[in-house]
Amino acid sequence: MSGDVSVRLVQQSDYKFAIFYNEEKDLFYGDEPPPLGKSDGAAPSQLLIAAVANCLSDSFLFALRKFKQDPGPIETKASCDIGRNEQNRLRVLSIQVEIHIGVPGEALENLGKRRFIHPS
Repeated sequence: MSGDVSVRLVQQSDYKFAIFYNEEKDLFYGDEPPPLGKSDGAAPSQLLIAAVANCLSDSFLFALRKFKQDPGPIETKASCDIGRNEQNRLRVLSIQVEIHIGVPGEALENLGKRRFIHPS
């Protein structure tokens, strides 16, 4: 993907926003959990980790396919730690991502030798 990427947010109520993408024909909702919002959509932190997980999954799949490797179906799980920074403001402190492939790792050539693999 190249060029400009954009979304448009329109406040619906309190912390609930309609989020438009794809030239405004598609939308979903973002909302904070209680006590600020009503959980009428994904929390902004969930949107952030979904974007990170999706980007990493896409990059991983692209790299495998570049070497003609078929990982089978990919399932990615992401979570984040939210806490307070030095200024006592709530922030996403870290993001953890696990990418699971649908075939045994040994079935893929050179899987452990790629830079995109982070053993932990």
